[in-house]
Amino acid sequence: MAKKKKNRTNLNDLATANAESKVRYGPKQTALAGLLSEAQGNYASDVTAAKAGAKSSIVHARNARKPLAAIYDEATGAADSAASDVATAFGGLGAAADPFRAATAREQGAAKTRLATSKASALSELSDRKTEATVGRQFALTNAKTEFRSNMSQLASQLAALGDEQGAYVAGRIGALGESRANRQNQRQIQKISGTNASKLEDQRHGNRLTEQAAKDAAKAKKDKKKGPDPASRAERRDFESQFNKALRYASAYADPNKPGGVTSRTQAADDLITGRPAWKDDKDELHSAIPAITDQAALSAALDMAYNKSISGANAKRIRKLGIKPGQLSGAVTPADLRAERMRRRRAGDKAVNQSPGGDVNQR
Repeated sequence: MAKKKKNRTNLNDLATANAESKVRYGPKQTALAGLLSEAQGNYASDVTAAKAGAKSSIVHARNARKPLAAIYDEATGAADSAASDVATAFGGLGAAADPFRAATAREQGAAKTRLATSKASALSELSDRKTEATVGRQFALTNAKTEFRSNMSQLASQLAALGDEQGAYVAGRIGALGESRANRQNQRQIQKISGTNASKLEDQRHGNRLTEQAAKDAAKAKKDKKKGPDPASRAERRDFESQFNKALRYASAYADPNKPGGVTSRTQAADDLITGRPAWKDDKDELHSAIPAITDQAALSAALDMAYNKSISGANAKRIRKLGIKPGQLSGAVTPADLRAERMRRRRAGDKAVNQSPGGDVNQR
């Protein structure tokens, strides 16, 4: 019976230590779980964007082959028909048309050669477009997978380290609780022999200490939760601002109403900047420079807000703050706080103008 009582006591110590560890480490575990979920969501979004960006180019190249080949075949048939008409016309002239027949035959042969070469070149260009779209999609998928694995590896390392720290804390608390319990038992035996109530007083003090410690741990956990994420390092801030500025430069070009074709939709701009776009020629045969892919999705979303809405949205500002970066410190960024301050400034300026009007103070009127 004594052995069972000892086991129950140890289980009580374990339950107490686990409860205290949840108070201490629970907020950190919740934060890491949120980062894991966010990394999975970003990976799914990157994969979807990569596949969608390449799909239209591949489908266009595949569907255009037969109509294009038919056009060249029709042109070849027309050339053959014209050659037949010329041969018939020369037949009525007899031997006098022999010099012209030879020249005409050479020209007709050269025309057929040019048509065949042009057809092969056009079909080859369609195949190249399909291949480039497929390679671009695979490149984007590979980048997304590499970034996802890197993020998951870092988060897994943090979770493992947190688990080790929590395990060490539980083990230490079990030892401390067992030692404290043993001391109390010894004190009770001594007090029982001496006939005093010192053991009860010690138990009461111990309970008070546990209550005070639990209150301190809960207050510390609440303070850590309100504190928010740790500030980003200088290198992280510099990298994020570089991605934001690059994305803003290209997004502003997409949103420019004065460019040929007018404003490009935000969805199209996001697709191009997520996957990148190689150099291309427009309908007027004008060459456009390649557009690089923006790897930081938070920086890209904030840049699109600035280009299309002239300010960063509240959701994206919150997302940037979770990275340990203050949105207001980004060069060229307008945050919700800036908008609130501007509205307050205008409201105060308006109130001042009313109070200084010739009609006198509004309150007096």
